[in-house]
Amino acid sequence: QFVRRELPRRKRAAGLQSFDDLLHRLDEALRARTGRRLAEQIRRRHRAALIDEFQDTDPVQYRIFRAIFGARDTPLLLIGDPKQAIYAFRGADVFAYLEAARHAGKRRVTMAYNWRSDPDLVSAVGQLFGVARPFLLADIGLPPVEPRRGARPRLFAGDGPVPAMVVYALDRAGAPTQGKFRQISREWLERELPNRIAAQIARTLAGGLQIEDAGERRAVHAGDIAVLTRRNAQAQQIQEALRVLSIPSVVYGDATVFDTREARELARVLAAAAEPTREGLIRAALATEMLGVDADGLDHLDDDDGPWDSWVDVFRRLNEIWTTRGFVQMLRELWHQTGTQRRLLALRDGERRMTNLLHLGELLHTAAGEQHLGPVGLLRWFDDQRRLRTTYLESHKLRLERDDYAVQLITVHRSKGLEYPIVFCPYLWEGDDLRSDEKSETVVHDPTHGFRPTLDIRRPDDPGKSQTITQARLEHDAENLRLCYVAVTRARHQCNIVWAPGYRSNDSALAYLLGAPKPVEEPRDRKAVSATIAGYDDATMLQRIVDRGGGLWTVRPLAPAVEAALRASPRNPATLHARTPRSLVDRLYRTSSFSHMASTQLSAPLFVDFADARASDEAITEVGEVLTPAVARTQTVALATFPRGIGAGNFFHALLEHLDFRDPDPRALVDSTLQAHGFSTEAWSETVRAALAQILATPLDPARWPGLRLGALERHHRRDELEFLVPVADANSAVGRHAIAQVFREHPSGLPSGYGDRIAQLGFPPLRGFLKGFIDLVFVHAGRYFVVDYKTNHLGDALDDYTHDRLATEMARDHYVLQYHLYSVALCRWLAARMPAFDYESHFGGVYYLFLRGMDPARPDRGVYRERPTAARISALSRLLAQGGVT
Repeated sequence: QFVRRELPRRKRAAGLQSFDDLLHRLDEALRARTGRRLAEQIRRRHRAALIDEFQDTDPVQYRIFRAIFGARDTPLLLIGDPKQAIYAFRGADVFAYLEAARHAGKRRVTMAYNWRSDPDLVSAVGQLFGVARPFLLADIGLPPVEPRRGARPRLFAGDGPVPAMVVYALDRAGAPTQGKFRQISREWLERELPNRIAAQIARTLAGGLQIEDAGERRAVHAGDIAVLTRRNAQAQQIQEALRVLSIPSVVYGDATVFDTREARELARVLAAAAEPTREGLIRAALATEMLGVDADGLDHLDDDDGPWDSWVDVFRRLNEIWTTRGFVQMLRELWHQTGTQRRLLALRDGERRMTNLLHLGELLHTAAGEQHLGPVGLLRWFDDQRRLRTTYLESHKLRLERDDYAVQLITVHRSKGLEYPIVFCPYLWEGDDLRSDEKSETVVHDPTHGFRPTLDIRRPDDPGKSQTITQARLEHDAENLRLCYVAVTRARHQCNIVWAPGYRSNDSALAYLLGAPKPVEEPRDRKAVSATIAGYDDATMLQRIVDRGGGLWTVRPLAPAVEAALRASPRNPATLHARTPRSLVDRLYRTSSFSHMASTQLSAPLFVDFADARASDEAITEVGEVLTPAVARTQTVALATFPRGIGAGNFFHALLEHLDFRDPDPRALVDSTLQAHGFSTEAWSETVRAALAQILATPLDPARWPGLRLGALERHHRRDELEFLVPVADANSAVGRHAIAQVFREHPSGLPSGYGDRIAQLGFPPLRGFLKGFIDLVFVHAGRYFVVDYKTNHLGDALDDYTHDRLATEMARDHYVLQYHLYSVALCRWLAARMPAFDYESHFGGVYYLFLRGMDPARPDRGVYRERPTAARISALSRLLAQGGVT
């Protein structure tokens, strides 16, 4: 009761809400006094509810929909199959479905036809589950189902159909056994079974089978076959066995790219590139298959300084590129210098390896850019991902190297809802039992209280716990039977099942279905079946499987692999021809950015005259002199000796992004950010904190907004790294440099003289699609919104090197003027979408470009570039980007 009361209170205080909270709060609201009125309001908006896959619901969800749409005159359509309820580990509750089925009463419709599988396969599945209680729970049965009208076999060997279901029996001959019942050891099966399954798939592909597809017959290829496993690791083991036989395959699973061998090797190589002076790191990198130096080569490095010096030079060069030009440029240079792609693609699993490396490179590049990470910080991030295994992130899941003409390897849970021409189920024989921890804290559905979910926390040896454990085992076994049903019903033409007398196989769902000597009357008879199966020898079990099939499936031995005879022929022996394109690709439609636009200068920069740009530096200097007339004009800036380059920029961006500007002691953040970006805390912590204090205290605009400075901003008044994606033009137009230049020519107020002509000298292609970017900081002050961009450009070591004229020259030379206009357009669109009464003159405050090295609170005329573009120019530029124009 304390947890139920306190947890919601703490979440509300922290401003947090989970997906479960959405459900529980709606459920509570519907059960409150005003719940009937709330349900009526929802029904007015949604006049009917149609819910698919309802077997995967839970009691809370069902209670919500019943409260809203439970009246007889309200359409509520629930579609589901309790035989396919296999997601209890995600919170799905089949008993909620069964309750809904009881409430529906006679208003239930059952599908009478199977539209997926061939007639013989429908009959074989019916025979397999043809026991009195095929799913143990009394309310789940196997209703009679017929193949679709006119259905006929569509898998052939020669002119005759092939068996729709095949049971491959693995005997104990030559296998190590253990225990009273001589069960095959788990280690042997984990090693041998994938090889035998791969061999059988090879025999299937070489057997001349044909599939009738769209009225025509074609040869069976690897892409027609799926292998359904219980665990991702099993799928990967079978993939390794298929690679030995040169059979292409792909794994669909929850494994992440950070779990792979390529991730481990890339971490070694990157560590050496980050610290090229450490001999041990370089040797560890050279020992990877990615770089390909074998044992002899490593040994010879001790005898000849030439090769070793060459490798040291390579890693020093990589380090230089990484710290000055960025991660992805370093990675490209690494692969070019070492021939990584050529060497790996020559291996049997080369496509898989290169797919993983490219995927890792993309993730690392994204992290480096979004979090402004240098080598040390990026390596720490990489290590965290490998250690934490964030499987819930879709971007981290293994990507397919190819899926054309490839065997599909997938877990049974992920296969639900899918279908394949030919299916192999190699692991249905696996049995399991409740773990000890599940017995200690057992969740069951109490049959004496309407199958309400109940947590029993009594000890396993408590006399009252036995009934709970019995019920838990029943539910556990029932779900395994449903998992078995999902597996064997994925096939359209043929299902191949494996039986193996392995560890606890007698407790498996498959043993229950194959070994029942008579119709099972009570759930407790599952134990009797298990005991009977455990005592069978191979011959007896084989005969039992044959008798149980009644002629509806074929029983065959699962033969050992013979590698040389089973290697696959090329998967597509037909002559390939390049397809002729039938339409033109719109190469202008793309996502562009300011960085790309500014990097395309066609010729030498034009001379820019700033005489008419805006108020002169002397006028602004007067403001500073009034404030502090005694300050020397040759004062050295605090960051005069701080390193320059992209690393310094990434460091300060990361620091200011995560810094609370009002924090009186940012030492911890400064030190951790320095370390993450490869800077010595001992050398730079004090310098950075001194400079940071000046940056935060510098007035941003003393003439217009006295008292405005970064250090005065509350956290909730700012948005850091505001991402935007602005649509540009449409399908019939584009935006080119001349059109943008014309906007600046027509609205020159406040701009450097001739700046429109300077934009015309850029060489970027016409824009159509989207313009993307990140604004370093957006803050609100006195009801107005401001754009801030941080610059670490080194213009000199003295404050006088950061005057308005010097900053203006830098702004024009690097096209920061164009940048802040694009940022202003993006921010104004963002605000207009959220503020119906948005007005540029009333709500947009302006732009501040902060040259961090030159900021000093005593001289606000240094280091800060201030501008507020005219409303007419921003409006014209926004209209041009939206509608397109002359290119």
